[in-house]
Amino acid sequence: MNKAVFDIGTNSIKLLIYSSPDKTIIAEYMKISQLGENLSKTGLISENAIERNIDTLSELIKISNSYDVKQKIAVGTMCLRTAKNKDKFISLVQQKLGLKIYVLSGKQEAELTSKAVLANLKISSNKNMIFDIGGGSTEIILPHLNFSHSFDIGAHQATDQFLHSNPFSDDEANNLKNYFTSLLSQKLNNTIVEGIIGVGGTVTTLVSIEKKINYYNPKHFQNTILTADSIRKQIKLFGTMNHNERKKIVGLHPERARIIPGG
Repeated sequence: MNKAVFDIGTNSIKLLIYSSPDKTIIAEYMKISQLGENLSKTGLISENAIERNIDTLSELIKISNSYDVKQKIAVGTMCLRTAKNKDKFISLVQQKLGLKIYVLSGKQEAELTSKAVLANLKISSNKNMIFDIGGGSTEIILPHLNFSHSFDIGAHQATDQFLHSNPFSDDEANNLKNYFTSLLSQKLNNTIVEGIIGVGGTVTTLVSIEKKINYYNPKHFQNTILTADSIRKQIKLFGTMNHNERKKIVGLHPERARIIPGG
């Protein structure tokens, strides 16, 4: 029996189709739909974002039906945890599309991220930090310390709250860096790790830019190593370009051009 999972995030919606009970992945799709557009400024999901995301979900449901899916599971993350009008969106999706959305807590999101990483990667050390930078939140997990935490800041909020210039200034970037460093230090002061493992749209985008990949294929990202120097070079590049100029970078989805520096 084929099943479909819809992951409704702040910036994108992902669809995974798999067979049960053997849990073999059949197909994966990703659409950038920006449910959390301007969320950090208004606290609301805009009418345009509601309409856009319902249309995107409708398209993905049609795709899932072409795989003879018998069960559909939908989950929401930070945007649907915090938006003042989240119930309106959830209700409209159920009314119009017949899809019930289960909203994950930050702790649940972190735990599921950890389980996915540990189940799919061959990791040499158990003293690792796992992180997931989404559009609306960032999860940090230290499995060996049984620690997980979800910070209510992701690529969208980081951009909206700190990177106001186009292109962003060094001062703005440093303010963002110092802010998130202070958040980490409150939770993880003097914590030593031997490896850092990243998941999510920001990380896969950095990989696709590094490899000059112009289309989404998860197989191209798995187990890729990004060096600190590579990431610094990309950040430096982003800082020399405005939003429109970034859209021309090979491997960067045009709709991530504004928020990728924040991520």
